[in-house]
Amino acid sequence: EPSSASLEQVSVCVRVRPPASHEKAGGKGLSVRDAATIEVNSKLFSCAKAFDPSATQQEVFEGCGVEELLEAAMQGYRATIFAYGQTGAGKTHTVLGEQSKDAAEDLEGLVPRGIRRLFEHKQARHKRDIRMRVSCLEIYREVVSDLLDGGRDRTSLPVREHPKYGFFV
Repeated sequence: EPSSASLEQVSVCVRVRPPASHEKAGGKGLSVRDAATIEVNSKLFSCAKAFDPSATQQEVFEGCGVEELLEAAMQGYRATIFAYGQTGAGKTHTVLGEQSKDAAEDLEGLVPRGIRRLFEHKQARHKRDIRMRVSCLEIYREVVSDLLDGGRDRTSLPVREHPKYGFFV
């Protein structure tokens, strides 16, 4: 069972993609120093967990505490995984994974793995009625899009505010 302290904290995990050729040539970019430190242009930054470019999707899933988030969600808590970074940084790859129909299971991102794990939890607990809502949204140039919508129509979803629950899409 998750502790109240673990339910209230924000954990920052950093996944570093392989450097682009221009980044290698210029000597700039990110690198992983150790399991909780990244280096950005000779400056060191601490985080809960740092993943180098060789990290697998499963290692990221396990190392970021997604399992604990799912357990909390099964107990009725709201859980969020937030991916942030510039265009081309690998956010969609980490969150959704390889999106082709014949993609190997080991290339699945956090969302497909998490959904599968939620259903495994449900079956293990023999619960028939579980209400689950999953959103995978992208905010790009002030346009909010649903990444789980298979279509490529990127019309902006409305953002609203509820007096009790706050902002929602």
